[in-house]
Amino acid sequence: MSAAGEIGRSGAGRALLQVLRQRRSVGFKDHDYQALIIEERRRLLELLESLDESKWDHETLCEGWRVREVVAHLISGGTRVPVSEMVPLMVRHRGDVDGFFAADAERRAVAEPQALLEAFRAMIESRVKPPVVPAALMWCDNVIHGLDIRWPLALPDPGPAERLTETATCLSAMTWPSRIGCRADGLRFMADDADWSMGDGPQVSGPIDAIVLGIAGRRAAFERLRGPGVPLLAARP
Repeated sequence: MSAAGEIGRSGAGRALLQVLRQRRSVGFKDHDYQALIIEERRRLLELLESLDESKWDHETLCEGWRVREVVAHLISGGTRVPVSEMVPLMVRHRGDVDGFFAADAERRAVAEPQALLEAFRAMIESRVKPPVVPAALMWCDNVIHGLDIRWPLALPDPGPAERLTETATCLSAMTWPSRIGCRADGLRFMADDADWSMGDGPQVSGPIDAIVLGIAGRRAAFERLRGPGVPLLAARP
């Protein structure tokens, strides 16, 4: 019997195969997402180098995470975690990828700001990628977490708007390992500050950074969005 046949014999296997069949094509085929991730890290590094130590304990849009936890999470994503550390965390979180990365970020975040800054700087050029995470999603993650830090600090996003429209497009297609794209289903998005729109259904309008954060589930974004689709988007898990 084939490997797929063996997997399909179990209930868990059937569920996994169903999820894999429903995966949407994510990202743009002509993009080098690893290079784009490095570019995004460089933008964030400039910001982090400008912060005084007190700002590392400032809240971000990630619920329960300060700047230090967000940076630690990004370090975790670009760092090869030893098997001796990974296995206990994965067992503890029963294979939950998000749970694993959250726990690893919180473990790393206890370091002093200067140590976190040095660790982030050291992995700027890293092309390490978690095996279950598509490169396009990892790029989106870096873009979103940059906004997570900048918004509460009232700092402008220095990157081109095109990368935010592409982030929104990528997020809307993501169904595995994250089902974030399901939040965008059945809605039409239209940016005020970029020549971009997407989808069909009740409309959600506003600045493109707020649209990206709204699809990502950041509650603060809904205050800057308008249209009949906003309550629907806000109600989605």
